[in-house]
Amino acid sequence: MTYLRLKNDRLRISLTRYETEQIFGSADGIDKSDPRAQIALKMLLKRAIRLNNFKPNCNSVWVEIAKNLSGGYDIYFIKGRSVGEDAPMLILEFKSCSDAIEASKAIKALGGSRKSSFYRIFGRYRIIVSAENGIWDLPGAVEFADSISASTIAAASTREHGKEIINTNAIEILAEL
Repeated sequence: MTYLRLKNDRLRISLTRYETEQIFGSADGIDKSDPRAQIALKMLLKRAIRLNNFKPNCNSVWVEIAKNLSGGYDIYFIKGRSVGEDAPMLILEFKSCSDAIEASKAIKALGGSRKSSFYRIFGRYRIIVSAENGIWDLPGAVEFADSISASTIAAASTREHGKEIINTNAIEILAEL
């Protein structure tokens, strides 16, 4: 099990296939809605807090899970990013266009993709991603995005004040650059 701090509000825990099987009982998939998986994820978060000084300063921590090349999983904990089932859009914000391109390549390579658009706003770049059945599957995005939020207000503000660069399929288009 390896820990990697990604910015101040994110931590990645990489598990081998063996570690995944030991913690979750199987390496065939992790269902975040399964009570046993929730307990295991809470245990991993508590260990991350203890060993890596990863202290959530809020009431919510978002968990993103992606299969890794070792046959195990990478588990990302993101402070203060509560994604509700009713939130229809996720906003990924980047300092540079190249970071948005790299995130898009990672998302596409790992099989995650959704209806998306790309904007420049206040000197930064944003990808707005629509949820599919209230769920986002964006593995890899958390390593590149400077901030992640689920807010219809932020999405509306971006659309109103930002300069639209790509209006549909932004992740697929950016991944090809």
